[in-house]
Amino acid sequence: MIQKMNAASKNQTQYLLLDKEVGKLRRELSRISKRKSDLYEDYSERLITEEEYIQFSRIYSNEIENIKSRLDTVLAAQVRYSQDYHIEEGWGNVIHTYMSKRKLTKEMADALWIQLLSMVSMIMRSSWYMTISLQIYRN
Repeated sequence: MIQKMNAASKNQTQYLLLDKEVGKLRRELSRISKRKSDLYEDYSERLITEEEYIQFSRIYSNEIENIKSRLDTVLAAQVRYSQDYHIEEGWGNVIHTYMSKRKLTKEMADALWIQLLSMVSMIMRSSWYMTISLQIYRN
């Protein structure tokens, strides 16, 4: 039972870290894409030469492709942890497994206890994560 709780907690932590990385990569992708579109405006207004436009356009295109590749990798990793992170799915599985039972067994109690602790852990971690994010954003 303890091993299951530890595994669920580890998965939740990893999921939150990956979720944070996904947000970071998406912001970076948006920033670089904006730079690339601004680059064309600079070229059309003759602020940069055609050669500079081509050079920077290649650089930004390469950066965009690298970010997209990293984002795909992180999203794929996140999928591995998502099933254990989504508490409602765990509850559904536990309820479905023991729905036909008429008496409470130790196995049932343990399964429900694990789901309850996972939910509390997720709420606490999410609250901590949001608090830290807000503090960083304010500073």
